[in-house]
Amino acid sequence: MTTLRAQGWLVAGADRLESVADSVHLVDLSDPTATTALLTSVCQELGTPNALVNAAAIYRAHPLPEASPEYLAEVMAVNVCAPILLCRELIRLNPDGSCAIVNVTSVAAHTGSQDPAYGASKGALIALTKGLAKEYGRFGTRVNAVAPGIIDTAMGRSIPSSRRARYLSEIPANRFGTPEEIAAAIAFLLSPDASYVNGEILNVNGGMS
Repeated sequence: MTTLRAQGWLVAGADRLESVADSVHLVDLSDPTATTALLTSVCQELGTPNALVNAAAIYRAHPLPEASPEYLAEVMAVNVCAPILLCRELIRLNPDGSCAIVNVTSVAAHTGSQDPAYGASKGALIALTKGLAKEYGRFGTRVNAVAPGIIDTAMGRSIPSSRRARYLSEIPANRFGTPEEIAAAIAFLLSPDASYVNGEILNVNGGMS
């Protein structure tokens, strides 16, 4: 959010906690009714949005035998259904096609994950990105994705230390990424500099995949 605001964007943030944005909306993205109503609230505060970044996700490092039906449902609700609903609402609000979407997927969509529900949800975002780009690109809508590797965030730090060490050994850059590096990739895909980029999955993972 900080990167986009520095570039002059008006930013509405949706989270379960307060965040740095021009407009903050506390939303449980596992609730489809609340998710669908989100962009209506943004319109009332900031005007019609013309860009969307789907970055919210759940990752709890559950091996499949330990994954409860409730956990699986929550992962799919937040990581897949919420982005689909938000994309739908943004496209409805911009019938002229003048909007851009960036979905944040993951290296796990390409390499697999020891939390297969998480990996599957991120693979679904790639399919969503490709499908929307093909369907709505002719109207001027651009839909791309950023696929981060292991990033130094609370989610990244929640990975067990033994697994983090193994992941680090697989990264040619020999370090984990930073949130600022992911934000820069997102900002590029939203910008006019990426006007001919559509349906792209931009890997930002230090060469991990």
